[in-house]
Amino acid sequence: MSRTNATSLLCMAVVLLLVSPASQALDKARMDAAVKAHLALFSTDDIVEERFAQRASAVDLDGDGVEEILFMATARCVGANFDCPNELVVLAATAGAPGQAGKRLEPDVLAAAQTGYGLAGSEQIPGEVQAVRVLKGTIEIAFLAQQDSPVCKRSFSTDQGRQATTHCPAPGRHTWTYRWSRGKLTKVSS
Repeated sequence: MSRTNATSLLCMAVVLLLVSPASQALDKARMDAAVKAHLALFSTDDIVEERFAQRASAVDLDGDGVEEILFMATARCVGANFDCPNELVVLAATAGAPGQAGKRLEPDVLAAAQTGYGLAGSEQIPGEVQAVRVLKGTIEIAFLAQQDSPVCKRSFSTDQGRQATTHCPAPGRHTWTYRWSRGKLTKVSS
């Protein structure tokens, strides 16, 4: 093989590598930066004191060669009479420049937009997450629901006393499945 042909083949290999789906893989630093920037957009106050991310991973949920970012956004709450946030979050790659032309963005919003990822979906998980598995566009969440849980209140106070809620699963271990399709997170089983 001539030197010219070898150089041409090497150049073609580099071009193919640059446009292959594998090149769309996120490095950990970029994924962590996107998670941190988007976590800053979640509100905090005197009740929802702190938000933190758990189980962050980059995974191609829809097979398009571009990885989405999946993580749990959990909060620590003090004295909440509502479900403390414990959300499964999907960030998807965005196209184009951040923000709208001529519109000034708040610093946190601009920082999140500049990561190249935007909030694409989230769902409250009513228990302590024990495992997250992703298989062919489905996300399986295994969690432990507790009788007295800050992330799923079984009752709340009213002027007439305590009133039961109906949205919490029975105490015990549960596995819920979500599908990511056409840019939307949908619960498919519980």
